[in-house]
Amino acid sequence: MTDKIEGKPKENIASDIAKKCGIIMPIASMDGYPESHWTDVKRILASAIEDAGFIARIVSESDDIGVIHQRIVQNLYDNPMIVCDISGRNANVMFELGLRLAFDKPTIIVKDDETKYSFDTSVIEHLTYPKDLRYHSIENFKIELRKKIEKTYATFLEDPSKYSTFLKNFGSFKVPEIDEKVLPMNEYIVEELRSIRGDLDQLNVKNRLKRDSTFPEDVRKDHMQALLIDKIVLPFYDVKKAKVAELKFRNTKDVVFTSVSSNGELQVSFAHGMNIFSISSLLVSFNIDMDFTKAINNTAYFDINIPF
Repeated sequence: MTDKIEGKPKENIASDIAKKCGIIMPIASMDGYPESHWTDVKRILASAIEDAGFIARIVSESDDIGVIHQRIVQNLYDNPMIVCDISGRNANVMFELGLRLAFDKPTIIVKDDETKYSFDTSVIEHLTYPKDLRYHSIENFKIELRKKIEKTYATFLEDPSKYSTFLKNFGSFKVPEIDEKVLPMNEYIVEELRSIRGDLDQLNVKNRLKRDSTFPEDVRKDHMQALLIDKIVLPFYDVKKAKVAELKFRNTKDVVFTSVSSNGELQVSFAHGMNIFSISSLLVSFNIDMDFTKAINNTAYFDINIPF
């Protein structure tokens, strides 16, 4: 639910939203993609988007201060145009793309020439660019992307009520909407303070999880119980073993996305936060012998338990 505040400029007024094109893409390093690569890709996408007459902005970015997940969903719903780069098939990217497609609003998918098509989105045209970002090919890609944005948006404006990026391929559906309510300023401030406090509590839990011989074990367990995890990383160092485990997770409630890298690392994303003990119990039920090592930004990292 999106909250509007009396006396506060609204982010999603038509004159402002109409200028924006959201970008969904990885921003951190991942297998085969250093962080600098994504910086270059973002610059390329933004250049083509701006040439098409839009303001380019990552969907997690906003002028307002608020809970990042609310901001992402609001931008995915509000932005009249979205460009999504699925290169590397990042879990967060695919999840955000799924939300945008559920809203059935103008969306353009791009990928590099080494990323395979996803079965679920294969009905949508993908624009492809070279992973090595060769200058001449990238310049052609930028022109192609600009034209695609202009044509897609023009088609949408002709009859927004009949436009469909994805759902039309499967029948007639009612597109979900985001409910809105007006909050007095004092209620807004209280809600924002609660959100900030929740974020600080999570950061505090993570910092106190550092192993310390002087830290009481029972207290440490209480903090691990409170830490909520959205994603886990399991290094099997063997692609076949990782894929076997992936099948087990795919049949598990609350799992929204899984992926296996070329080096045998399995990533699993959950619809709702889970604590470390629940995740560890799940691993035991799957006969996965791994130990929790650390948690960073609501992602838990495990490693193989090697007896000595």
